[in-house]
This record gives sequence, C-alpha cells and structure tokens, in this order.
Amino acid sequence: MLFNPDLYHISDVAATRWTLYQIGLGLLQLYAPYLPFVTETLYQSLYAKEGLTGSLHTTHFDNQWFEGVTQEKMRAGNLLIELASTVRRLKTEQKLSLKTELVHLTVVVAEKAESELLKSVELVIKGVTQAREISFLIEKSYQSKIDLVDTQWSAIVQLSL
Repeated sequence: MLFNPDLYHISDVAATRWTLYQIGLGLLQLYAPYLPFVTETLYQSLYAKEGLTGSLHTTHFDNQWFEGVTQEKMRAGNLLIELASTVRRLKTEQKLSLKTELVHLTVVVAEKAESELLKSVELVIKGVTQAREISFLIEKSYQSKIDLVDTQWSAIVQLSL
C-alpha cells in the first residue's frame, strides 16, 4: 500500500501508516527492558519529535487497539501471512525479484470460508504478491508452484492453515 498509494483509497493508506506507527512504537516499548539504550535511541529519532513523552521509558503501553481483533481477523491475517510467505518462497526458488509481477495467482484453500476471508483482503494480497489477478479454488490438496508462461509468471499457492 505504501509503495503504490495511488492504487488504494486514501483512508486505507492512512490506516496502514497509523498501524505501522503503532506497531513500531509498541515493539520499541516491548524491547525496552532488554535493549534500553538501543530502543531509546530509536525512540528519540523516530517518535520523540511527535510530541510524545521525552523518553520511551516513560511512555504507557496501550493495548486498547487490540480490542477490535476478532478470531476471524486473526484467521485472515494468518492466511495472508502464509500466502505471502509461500509466494515469496516460490519467487526466491526461481531467483525472481519479489517485485516480479504475477499475471495470475490462484489461491487454493480447503474451505469456502477461507476464500471469503481472503477475498476481503484481496487488494492487500495483490499488493504483497504483485499479482494482477487472483482466483480462489476450493480443493483439499494441491501442489504450490510458480510457472513461466510465454513471458509472464503465474502461481498456484496451496494454503494449509
């Protein structure tokens, strides 16, 4: 989303930036007890100028934004992570750049509910995998692969979660 913001709605780009900002701050807060000097240095260069407290070690960890996370959203996130990881592995095995466009990506899932979850994040899948078109196939077993047809790459990914 951040690499091609013109392809997404402005509110989606803003939400992505906010999420990355919050995750970065949260990670610094979680690592602060173990790496106090490193995390403080990063905090000063990335977050202190935003008007937060003067030190990372005086910030309050806010887990309130985790409250809206449902089991369904967690499942969609896990499926998305597995899909992105598999596409990246397939591209790496072929010595392709992660930016290599896939003219078509077929996502194989075991249940219709999984395909519906992934359809709800289809734009994200396209952005992460560089897929131009995506289709979903409900099948129990399929071999993940990436193929070159003429001069264009296509992939089939079996999700196992």
